[in-house]
Amino acid sequence: MELFNKCLHLGTFPDPLKLGNIILFKKEGKPEDEASSYRPISPLPTIGKVLEKLLTQRLNYHLERLNKISDNQYGFREGRSTELAIHHLIQKINEGKKKNPHVLKHATHTTTATSALQVILRLPPLYLQLQQEARVTAIRRLNISLPDTLTTLVPGEVEKGETGWVAHPAECPTEKQISLVDGGNITSGTRIYTDGSKTEKGVGTAFCVWSEQNIVYRWLAKLQDYNTVFQAELLALKHATDHATSLPHQSITNLVDNQAKIQAAANPRSRNTTAREICKGLITNKHIHIFWIKAHVSYDRNEEPNRLAKEAAESDRDPLSVKAPISFLKSIFKK
Repeated sequence: MELFNKCLHLGTFPDPLKLGNIILFKKEGKPEDEASSYRPISPLPTIGKVLEKLLTQRLNYHLERLNKISDNQYGFREGRSTELAIHHLIQKINEGKKKNPHVLKHATHTTTATSALQVILRLPPLYLQLQQEARVTAIRRLNISLPDTLTTLVPGEVEKGETGWVAHPAECPTEKQISLVDGGNITSGTRIYTDGSKTEKGVGTAFCVWSEQNIVYRWLAKLQDYNTVFQAELLALKHATDHATSLPHQSITNLVDNQAKIQAAANPRSRNTTAREICKGLITNKHIHIFWIKAHVSYDRNEEPNRLAKEAAESDRDPLSVKAPISFLKSIFKK
């Protein structure tokens, strides 16, 4: 770690880390006595690749923050896609037609599975898959509203993937703040247990705060029927983290029984908006920690938020406005 920090501080890339060994792989079925029969590969030192990754992260962060990347670049960029490139190309073609100059159009053709293979694999016809992707892209990426006969959701009510870094690449939750080792034996200090639940009657989210052996605070809320358990659990952790920021003079331990949720919250490049907000809270509040605990092992204190989440899910209270997941949107268009 000291080596990487020193290289970044000095702005140097040591020459020994640029040297690699050339390895020749023979192509199958090619004669051994011809140079073209071999594919040369030159692996670089692992340490050099790590340093290269650190440099690339910082370079991309500054280019994105200062908006120095061309708007015409769609490859190798978060939040950009082939669909978006095609949409903008079609827009330019239509604009060109209105102005009546010559329009140059470039198209590609690809082959896919035959109808027979689609039937065998129980796949929907290609045109239906394309139709579904086009509708999802329209409402999610292009902010185009769809007819009410397809969905009543408007673009602002659907989850969109975030891009870029939460903060500078050097700033992220510390190793001491995040732990995937079972923390079920932590029974002292201030602990916050979170959970989410989805039943036939709805979706709920909740957390409760323990101080030593007593519950000192409870929070619960109902979500929309289309929200997922993962969204409910992540929202509970987000509200728990917000609550912990109001207790700055003591160490706070969030105990979570979902590792995927912890990993999302610790990722400064997560595309999930709620996860990014949690990550920001962890970066600016080093007294907040997140520990994983095993699920379904009867930790008494973890049962209370589960009960509260189910209570919220089955209640008649007004639901919070949480954007619909893409999975829900796709399920609508499959019908």
